[in-house]
Amino acid sequence: SSALSIETSLNASGPGGERVVELRIEQPDPSRPVVRDGKVLVPEKFWTVQQTVAVPDGGSSEILLRFEQTLPPGTHQGTISILGSDALPVDDQRFFTVQVADRWRVLILHAPGVNPANLEFTLAPPGYEGYDLTVSPQSEIGTLDLGQFNAVFLLDPGPLAESDWGRLEKFAMEGGGVGVFLGSRALSGGVADASFVVPSARLILGGTLTFPWRKPENDLFVAPDNFSHSIFSGVRPVQSTLAWNRFPVRMFWGIETEFGAGAPGQVVASYSNGQPAILERVIGLGRSIVMTTPITEPARPEGRPSWNSLFAGSPVPAWLLVRGIGLYLVQARTETLNLMAGSPARLKNDVRVHPESYTIFTPDVDRPPAELGASRGEVRFAFTQFPGQYRLKGAREGPVIRGFSVNIEDSQTDLRRITTEQLDSILGEGNYRVARDQSEFERQQGTSRRGQEFYPMLLIVLGIVLGAETLLSNRFYGRSRAAPAMPNP
Repeated sequence: SSALSIETSLNASGPGGERVVELRIEQPDPSRPVVRDGKVLVPEKFWTVQQTVAVPDGGSSEILLRFEQTLPPGTHQGTISILGSDALPVDDQRFFTVQVADRWRVLILHAPGVNPANLEFTLAPPGYEGYDLTVSPQSEIGTLDLGQFNAVFLLDPGPLAESDWGRLEKFAMEGGGVGVFLGSRALSGGVADASFVVPSARLILGGTLTFPWRKPENDLFVAPDNFSHSIFSGVRPVQSTLAWNRFPVRMFWGIETEFGAGAPGQVVASYSNGQPAILERVIGLGRSIVMTTPITEPARPEGRPSWNSLFAGSPVPAWLLVRGIGLYLVQARTETLNLMAGSPARLKNDVRVHPESYTIFTPDVDRPPAELGASRGEVRFAFTQFPGQYRLKGAREGPVIRGFSVNIEDSQTDLRRITTEQLDSILGEGNYRVARDQSEFERQQGTSRRGQEFYPMLLIVLGIVLGAETLLSNRFYGRSRAAPAMPNP
């Protein structure tokens, strides 16, 4: 139910000017792609949006293209193109694929006395319909079918049965996202409750909980030093304006991380004292995000100190951060539909709702459509050398159309001059010659093709040899003497 927005940039190498950029989205046609008379037919009707963009000489301009009409559920493919022509047409068009699905289904589990309002409002503020939220007490986890949700959030969880941690592990292994915001209810006698250190719990949490760290001076705060992770997608545009130190953290859980090859992970953000604040764990096809302090703290909790003030006042940093975590986790079950040339494609394929095999149509006109089967819950295709639209067509109670897009790397059409340092690193210092103008190029090209004349050098060598021979003959062979007269008998 939301508009499709695509951000990109238009770049000029040399003179700039105004150009028209067009967004085209294929209108669904269940009968295509199809082969007729040896030719692959694809959808021929499009929705279009055009925008005129002014680009400075040798510069770039940012573009925001919006398609306001509601797209029907399913896979949609399109292009962004520069209308007209220039000297390098190969980079005047980019391909894309988007998947329109139903609203993300999210389960929010909370311990007794924990208010889930902060998370509910953050994920689904008034007027936003991207989420279908189900809020339940933590005690009901065993009665719910987790497989129907995209993500499960645990708010300040109390002790959980080992079987419940196992269900969360299975949910993540199958591609779900698990978010855990730890707080006071994990305590037992000043340390972590024993239920939080069972193997399944450690797998979800990314390590072993130890004990809470206390910092009541209000001088500790979440301090991200790298905003490249996807959970910071909303933070990046305004990162320089956010005052994280205005929202102190007074208590947080210490954790001994246990990342490994079987279940890799990372610390996504730390506190200002260097201790982990947010951790990510890859679990099978899914992942978990763990925050070591809660997002549900009231200003004055009854019978204990408040762990933080993340949502006090105008909590823009926490709101953007938690919203980013939510978007990242609900998309754990989605796949990458936009690839660079040469990158293998992997599409998740649940045989309960998807076909077991497809016919794949590639942009390579010399490659005929081929059969492609699913294996271990995935469809894989490795031959993505050609840029363009890759289309998969299967059948399950009717046609099923899926696909992905492939583009060439920007570096392959970068016309900026290469530097001497880059040439040395690629070819090796002294292994090449550089021509800086046309005449020098022609001279070096002629030398390379025909070689150099050897006759002038041969005459010089012969002159040297002749002079040396004359010198040596005068030195070793002196003037001959007259023979003595023989006496007469």
